[in-house]
Amino acid sequence: MKSRTFYYEAVQVLQSDTAPPVIFFAAACTEMILWAGIPQKKKFGETTNEETVGFQRQENKGRVNDLMQFYSDPSNVIQNPILCASRTIGELGVSFEPFSDQSMGGVSHGRVKILLPDFQSMTMTELLGLVRLQLERRVPELSSREPSSKLVEKLKLQVNLGDSNESTAIDQDDEAEENESESSDTTVALFEESHIADFWDEIASRHEVAKLLPTITDTFLSFTRDLLISYLQPTVVVDGQHRLKGALAHAEQMVNNGPLREESEALIVSGVPEQEVTARMLEKAARILPVSLLLSDDPAEQVFQFVVVNQKATPIGKALLGTIVSTTLGQEELDKVSGRLKKAGIPLEESRAISLVVRSKDSPFFGKVQRGIDSNNSELLEWNVLGQLISIFKNLEGGRLYGESNDYAEMWKRKFLVSSLIVADATSKGFASSQDYWSSTDGPWLKVFMTFWGIVKINLSSEDPELGNFWGAPRKSNLFNKISLTILTADFFMYLTDKDKKIDSMQDLEIITNDWLSGVNKNYFEREWDLSGVKKDTTGIKKRWAAMWKEYRKNPIRLPLKSQYRQALN
Repeated sequence: MKSRTFYYEAVQVLQSDTAPPVIFFAAACTEMILWAGIPQKKKFGETTNEETVGFQRQENKGRVNDLMQFYSDPSNVIQNPILCASRTIGELGVSFEPFSDQSMGGVSHGRVKILLPDFQSMTMTELLGLVRLQLERRVPELSSREPSSKLVEKLKLQVNLGDSNESTAIDQDDEAEENESESSDTTVALFEESHIADFWDEIASRHEVAKLLPTITDTFLSFTRDLLISYLQPTVVVDGQHRLKGALAHAEQMVNNGPLREESEALIVSGVPEQEVTARMLEKAARILPVSLLLSDDPAEQVFQFVVVNQKATPIGKALLGTIVSTTLGQEELDKVSGRLKKAGIPLEESRAISLVVRSKDSPFFGKVQRGIDSNNSELLEWNVLGQLISIFKNLEGGRLYGESNDYAEMWKRKFLVSSLIVADATSKGFASSQDYWSSTDGPWLKVFMTFWGIVKINLSSEDPELGNFWGAPRKSNLFNKISLTILTADFFMYLTDKDKKIDSMQDLEIITNDWLSGVNKNYFEREWDLSGVKKDTTGIKKRWAAMWKEYRKNPIRLPLKSQYRQALN
């Protein structure tokens, strides 16, 4: 395989005996973009829930343009280095060559060597195969798996390798059959949560289809050449993608429309090939940027650095943070840094719990919650709202009706959790208490949460976006919003407490939940509430809705007057 080698004078620093080395050097932005991948967290394909395993936010064109303008003044300097990490270490990737065997206080002088394979000369099929192999090295269990046959057939149809009969059959399959590699058993959800298995399936399936075609273009079934190469480059950008892209944009502007344009045109007229002229001019215009390179090819360490740097400096949104933490690493990789993330103040458990609910295709919240990958969608429930609902079920705290002080979730926990058979095997599973077992990441709370809201959705909601009980669009829906969902949660735990209900099994929970909903008129949420101009998330309105629901439950034959929903309660 052809390759290109880059050398830079560098300083290596060992901050402690156990920390990986950090290498400091400087490189032209036009070279850096060749060997530094930017693994963005982004969606691909036709559905809203397919996403890559990258951890960088998607490029903000406005920030790149602002930085391009900043670089246009040659006196301006950005002191922050581009933070990178090595993907491969040694002769086939990144290595540090000291000038001598001696170091002073953990500091060594030398040069960093970066070996870049010629990815551009490879076919798309070869690139897919390399990304597939990289994922299998991270999660060895994947190497013994076959990609989903349903997904392979679906992709074959998209490139005209199947027949129409197969297409009809696949379209008629239900969701569970179409995703045969997924398990509905939440005990394996932690591995599925990592998302790597799902992403491998997408890559491996495309790889199998690509091998059946004589040639494929540089954009193949939603994957581009640049995207695949970004997973293979010898280093990865942990922080600073906009500073790097801004410097590149400035160099290109200098060549195309700036002071170097006339020089470029003169060289082309003199007979120098245009491609060579462009390369020479870009090199001349390129900013030299400082680089801090972590000499570690451990994905867990890279994600740890990204999350800590971004959360401690300019915090990223909780939705994107949760998506990154819970979908970029395999379980074994995540275990390595989970303790450090918690100590650094990163809400890891909260993020993992929300991701379990959001990503499961069996979940009533699947595809209904903001994930931070694109700009926030007002048609979806906010990430932190779902987090609050989950917290009530998971921690059994906070189940209060607005305007009341009783915490019905805590009351049920105190009175009935220990005697509920659903947590009877807590000790045998290695937990110190029933509460520890219940609230563990994929403990009983998860199935209870999924089952409860599944029944609520079936009984109270509609799929018609024009109706008031639409399961979505929280700004318009009377049901699918923070206030109503919180009221229903608190009311359910009040029912459990008042009726002395334990939860012994999932079948038991289904009976209890249906009994709780007995007599409730679906039209309660379905009808128009006439809330134009009303700020719903105010104390007075929340108290009013909670009081109206509680009163209605005493006599569900009579629906409240619509005008009352607009009247705040003191």
